[in-house]
Amino acid sequence: MYLDGKVQILGKLNVTDIKKPLLELPEMVWAQDSRRKVNKNFSDCHSLWLQNHTETLDNFLHTINNINICENEEFKNSWVNLLNQVEKIINGSTVRACIIRLPPGHKVHRHTDGPYNIFKYCRRIVLPIIHDSTPYLYFDDDQYIFEDGVVYDTNGYIPHWAQNNSITNIYTAVIDVLPANETAVTIKEHSNTPEVYKWLDEIGVKKSYDNCLLPLWEKYLDDAKQK
Repeated sequence: MYLDGKVQILGKLNVTDIKKPLLELPEMVWAQDSRRKVNKNFSDCHSLWLQNHTETLDNFLHTINNINICENEEFKNSWVNLLNQVEKIINGSTVRACIIRLPPGHKVHRHTDGPYNIFKYCRRIVLPIIHDSTPYLYFDDDQYIFEDGVVYDTNGYIPHWAQNNSITNIYTAVIDVLPANETAVTIKEHSNTPEVYKWLDEIGVKKSYDNCLLPLWEKYLDDAKQK
């Protein structure tokens, strides 16, 4: 869903309970991230995918919940609680969610969010969990300092990047929420199993993770404005 602007504050949540279990997650959980291998723009960070989606040729948006890859019950409970609160603010359902861990001095390189059609309908929510008081999100002519727990609606159709200017890891949740009044997309939820992935491969087309076609970002913006 197109945001007329770059960043908008929608509210604030208490993220205190999730910080400690998040830092205690084993390195093997972060090592499962595949975006670092196939998308150079994300090569500096790790993404913990807690929910993902696949757009297929059967005209449904298939979402897969990956929360069980984290065995820490304290983390899972805190995450579900935060997600429920974000969905309540937007009045919608999560179709994709991850936590990005960005080391000191590293960046998520300049890119746009697309070309997935789902970005036309979802609100791209950024929820800082462990940040500091240095600039984090950059557009070509603006920069933003993010505060822990603040719910930010962001416009990913405009080229942007993120950078960790601090001396410790930064953790940021990125959540795509489909508003309840959006009828253009129908969601089907599935468990995270090899059988499900095989089935989705058979009925649809896997979208490339290389979603940073910068010369086409104007087209994504025009498409979004028409919705």
